[in-house]
Amino acid sequence: MTDKELRKLRRSELLEMMIAQKKTVAAAKQEVEEEQAKRAEVEAQLTELKETYERLRKKLDAKDEKIRELRAEVEHQTGKSGAIDDAMARLDKVTAETEKAAEMYLKVTQMLVDRYKQGQSNG
Repeated sequence: MTDKELRKLRRSELLEMMIAQKKTVAAAKQEVEEEQAKRAEVEAQLTELKETYERLRKKLDAKDEKIRELRAEVEHQTGKSGAIDDAMARLDKVTAETEKAAEMYLKVTQMLVDRYKQGQSNG
């Protein structure tokens, strides 16, 4: 609106315009305050989410470390069981060789006993 148009307006029209403008300004202020309140709420939620994220990340890191420890223990135990398996295989081999040797000893002993008996009966 130009100066010329403003001068032609009556006082009551100017007052109405000022009141309308005041209401517009008040509404804009109210809207700004509401948006600021919303922003503050969102920022608080974001802060809370960041804190929750950090807590969860720390828990996850601790669990990852525990998993690494357990994997190392499993690998260690697997190594032990592998060593035990190897020892058992060697023991089985020794046992089989001992059994063969014992069988041979018994055969030789039996042959000697048989010869001795034959010598006793012939002699």
